[in-house]
Amino acid sequence: MKKAGCWATGEHGNRVWLTAREMDMLDGVALGLQTRAIARQHFLSEKTVKAHLSMAMRKLGAHTRSRAVVLYLLASPRRAVARFGPQVMPQVVPSTPEMAGATHPAKPVRSLPDDGWA
Repeated sequence: MKKAGCWATGEHGNRVWLTAREMDMLDGVALGLQTRAIARQHFLSEKTVKAHLSMAMRKLGAHTRSRAVVLYLLASPRRAVARFGPQVMPQVVPSTPEMAGATHPAKPVRSLPDDGWA
């Protein structure tokens, strides 16, 4: 049985399991926190934070922290909206009735820039 965490789709379409701790580290990056601030917030060393972020990036196949955050947010749009507010999601997640469980019409999707790693 898996502990707290979430499934995410990596850069190459593979499904990966992110642990709750990896999600916490990616949340910190998404908020714009530096490694030191994330470490202090979670009572960890900077080396431990870097290790969790590196593992999450490796699992997701992301070459940058920002790309790892985008893939993470795409994996869990409801959690992202709950954590960061609705303003974060229209830029990275297609808003469709099926996905959001809403009855509003679908909004156009803004495509992500190609970071050259695909």
